[in-house]
Amino acid sequence: MLIGCGVSVSPGNYNHAMQANSQQKLSAVIANLDQKSPVLSRAYGFYWTRKDILLLTSLIQSFSDCNAVVLDPFMGSGSAALAVANLSGNRKFIGIELNELPVANLKFSLGLDLGPAEVEVGLMDSLVQEITNLYSFPTSYGHVEITKIIHDRFAEGLNAKSFQVKVAGNKYMVSFDNDAKLYTELLSVYEQRIQGFGVRPDNDLEHNSRIAVFRGMKVSGAFGPLGFEALSLIADMLTEADSTRLILAAMIHQVRLTDARSQSQFPYWQPKQDIHEKSAAVALGGELGKFKQNLDRYASSQGWGDIEEKGDHLYDNLGESFMILTGSCIDLIPNVLSVDSVDLVVTDPPYFDQVAYSEYLKLWEHFTGYGADLELEIVQSNRQNSDKTRQKYLQDIELSFRTVRTSLKDSGKVLVFFKDSKPRNLHDFISALGRAGLYYVAQVHFHKGKHTYKQNTSKESTVGGDSVILFEPDSSRAFTEPNPNPDIKRLDSVFIALMNRYLSEHGPSSLTEILDNLIIGELYHTGYLGLFQSGAHFTQLANENFNYNHHTRTWSQI
Repeated sequence: MLIGCGVSVSPGNYNHAMQANSQQKLSAVIANLDQKSPVLSRAYGFYWTRKDILLLTSLIQSFSDCNAVVLDPFMGSGSAALAVANLSGNRKFIGIELNELPVANLKFSLGLDLGPAEVEVGLMDSLVQEITNLYSFPTSYGHVEITKIIHDRFAEGLNAKSFQVKVAGNKYMVSFDNDAKLYTELLSVYEQRIQGFGVRPDNDLEHNSRIAVFRGMKVSGAFGPLGFEALSLIADMLTEADSTRLILAAMIHQVRLTDARSQSQFPYWQPKQDIHEKSAAVALGGELGKFKQNLDRYASSQGWGDIEEKGDHLYDNLGESFMILTGSCIDLIPNVLSVDSVDLVVTDPPYFDQVAYSEYLKLWEHFTGYGADLELEIVQSNRQNSDKTRQKYLQDIELSFRTVRTSLKDSGKVLVFFKDSKPRNLHDFISALGRAGLYYVAQVHFHKGKHTYKQNTSKESTVGGDSVILFEPDSSRAFTEPNPNPDIKRLDSVFIALMNRYLSEHGPSSLTEILDNLIIGELYHTGYLGLFQSGAHFTQLANENFNYNHHTRTWSQI
């Protein structure tokens, strides 16, 4: 279903009233989301932190008109592209993404490669039994299928201390403690099988202790022996078609070694004990089933019409045009976009050292062939032999948005998804865009169903939901870095007063919500935001002056 045209925001001055109006408009978009509104969505595929398409649809509708040119210079898996497709009119979308996997996800969601996919899925079907056999073992109880292995790690490698097995359709755990005979038999035949595996191609990973890539680690180090063999078997039969490669790509994240929580933010990290390895046969069966369902749904979809691929351009019969490019926005924008041609930028840019997508995608590159570019990746990283320092990250972000600014009309808007638990990071990111000619106007919080879990944060300080920041160009003034007031006690009082005001108006709220909807914007202009490396100071102020509810993770007035 196509959603009707919106009205673009008129340009204005950067006074407090205009900021308040923009804040209200952003808040209204979120408050008025129709969760039941049907939208065209992703057909299939894996990628991290994919943005809410319904939210993006509403934002793009509210901040652009029917003939707007919409740019996403850090496209990811293409949520903004799918949002544009939900809207009537003749909006043009340009998406730029450094890595190949998310682009393949988007192309499938746009309905490309549906014909050959049926043939490719048939090839994948033939592998299901072969991979299932890899996890089936003879015992005195008959053949049992292993669906999960729990390992401990020792200096010499992994030790399988328990197996989840499926017998007659039922699953149960087998260990030395609860069934010594079956465990001993399984361990013996399991070790014989993995010792018989041949040598597989196994790429080196670049040392980066920040994301648990240790010296000498190879791709195989992220998987158990069965998992690595199974993924390698599937990779052996892949063709150039995206369909089978997307199925394999969706499996990799499930098969890798992980802890019980399967933390999505740490694909390389593993505990020393209770390391979980899920069966690739289970993952393949599940992903193949989902792919077939989506293939049928999108092949018969009335939402898209005929789509044709011509080089890097995708056209559909609704009148919108899509330009999807793989590479760096710094290099591509000057070559594909005219000056003052873009009406709206909507993007989710890299976040300092929080999510090193290209480094993580080296696992996907090994098995699927989808390229991941470490050299052009914008990230803060301590990867060995890398110049990806914090200063270089900020320089690259500034250059990226300076390039974006050249293509943006003076009346244009920039909507950026950005969140960080460190106040200094927020300050420096906002200032980098200011130096690029884009000025902070307003910011709002968008709730999500799940809380983010990260090892380096507490429940009180972890970031949650999404934060959308509105920037606008202003050619009439030069950027001035906010000058911090050295009187921390006075500024602490300002923080407490702002938090008290927000809680008085809105009731119990999370600290992230309060920061996004009010405090960050107020404190940035004082320079106070940039004085703190950690958000612990804000959490401490909240603890000392307000009540915290551990169950709801919200703060309220005393």
